[in-house]
Amino acid sequence: MSGHALPTGRAGRILALGIALIVTLAAWFAIASPLLDWHAKRADRLDQRRTLERRMAGVAGTLPQLRQSETARTAKGPVPTTLLDGATDAVAAASLQERVQEMATQVGAALTSAETLSSRFDSTHWNCESGPALS
Repeated sequence: MSGHALPTGRAGRILALGIALIVTLAAWFAIASPLLDWHAKRADRLDQRRTLERRMAGVAGTLPQLRQSETARTAKGPVPTTLLDGATDAVAAASLQERVQEMATQVGAALTSAETLSSRFDSTHWNCESGPALS
């Protein structure tokens, strides 16, 4: 044993209290704090899953109504297409010109000219511009 003696009395008590405090803080930062953080993260994840479950249950609850409306919609006949028919841009442009001519005739306007501009692809779909002139 070495010749150093630990303090006794009031100084020994303060030293013991300091060492106990350091050991307690070390245990907190090494064990308890990570466990509490892990628990909080798991609780947040569980809360997110519960929220998602409620949202999915709400969406699933609308499924019968959506099926019923789809059945009613398809009973009325085929859905009109919003796309232009045609194997090429020229055929689609001609179809567009014909539709514009029909619409102009229905409202009593005269279509004097229609010009088809070049088409371009903008990463999601083709754009084919047309410029009618009504009188």
